[in-house]
Amino acid sequence: HVHESPPVMLMPLFVLAFGAIFAGFMFYNPFVGSAHHGAEHAVVTASAHEQPKPLEQKLASEEIEKVAVIIEEEIEEGVEEAQETLGLKPIAAHAVDADKDEISLADQSHGEDAEHEAVHFAATKEDFWKSALFVLPENDTVDKGHSVALWVKLLPLFAGIFGLALSYVYYILAPGLPAKTVRLFAWPHRLFFRKWYFDEIYDFLIVRNIYRLGHVFWFVGDKNIIDKFGPDGTASLSQETGALFSKIQSGYVYHYAFVMMIAVIGLITWFFIKYL
Repeated sequence: HVHESPPVMLMPLFVLAFGAIFAGFMFYNPFVGSAHHGAEHAVVTASAHEQPKPLEQKLASEEIEKVAVIIEEEIEEGVEEAQETLGLKPIAAHAVDADKDEISLADQSHGEDAEHEAVHFAATKEDFWKSALFVLPENDTVDKGHSVALWVKLLPLFAGIFGLALSYVYYILAPGLPAKTVRLFAWPHRLFFRKWYFDEIYDFLIVRNIYRLGHVFWFVGDKNIIDKFGPDGTASLSQETGALFSKIQSGYVYHYAFVMMIAVIGLITWFFIKYL
């Protein structure tokens, strides 16, 4: 019967579900970054939230220039008054222009440093991931995956909701529907229940043939060759040799005397053959 899984099965599923929902949503850009889209895309992505809109940027630049001109005029007037009061020589205009150029170069250098840091940040992630996120130039499925139609994105959600509703109807509201469905769709149910008969086909084509091949190797190779001429053969030969020598040790004196005579005759024969 249908029942809920025990906590030992549910808790890991909860952990996986939490990671699947929030890991990619919250930690994709900080962890993966956008380096695999190219350095330019990384720079734009890293600084997009800091840059104002074009119209706002233009208005802000004009306001800043007006304020800068007013401040510059006030500073020049104050410097001239201080020079007249103290009797100092006026500062050359080219010195002021040089200071302005230095400030402009410093601002430009600061902007280049910020851009360089963004590119370096993207390149560092590119070095970290290397070819793990490699995409062929002709394969645009990754980019197109972000711009699919809305119904494609919502289809899995609707399919899951439909499955939950259908399960509630079949197993809660009308528990007799599953049996009626099985009787009505006997052949499709049998096909799906048997998993398209993949297990039977796999057993017939692979498992049984491997079993037969293993039986041949076991009976012919292992039992009749390795064991017969190896441990089993050695043990059988030792047993037969021991049975033969056990017949000599019968306990009768004349048997021992006969063996001693054979040994003496053998030693004398060997002595004469070797030294004469």
